[in-house]
Amino acid sequence: MNAIDSKIARFVERPILGPVMFGLVFGGIPNGVVLSSFFDAITTNFEPSMLLLSMLAIPVTAVGARLGVRGDWKDVLRKAFFTSFASCVPIPTIIYTFKIWRLGYEVFDLRNFPFFITFLVFWSVAVAIVGWLVALQFSQRQNRRLHP
Repeated sequence: MNAIDSKIARFVERPILGPVMFGLVFGGIPNGVVLSSFFDAITTNFEPSMLLLSMLAIPVTAVGARLGVRGDWKDVLRKAFFTSFASCVPIPTIIYTFKIWRLGYEVFDLRNFPFFITFLVFWSVAVAIVGWLVALQFSQRQNRRLHP
């Protein structure tokens, strides 16, 4: 069992691949399932649904940013951005694009594409910053418990 734990720990400590895979598995897939399952409600109430998806992505980003961190706040921030991007962009983008296209909207039109990309980037950055702040707060509390 310790061999498996050490392999998982070494994988999570990788600078890019660890946070990306963590974000995809624990954030992107669940966000995609929620987006796919509740798509009709999401198209009518877009803002509350994105808030729900963000509430799913923020804890994943915070945990992914804290796993295997041996550096300073910059390392936590870098991991938070990779985890957030993997959690918010690939799978939800594919599902959202496919569902909107099936409704008859011109998703692949060049006039709509910049707005869509800009929205996803801002959403991912907002989730990364909040997740990073949560991870830093968790680190600070953990340090206070270890060194009273």
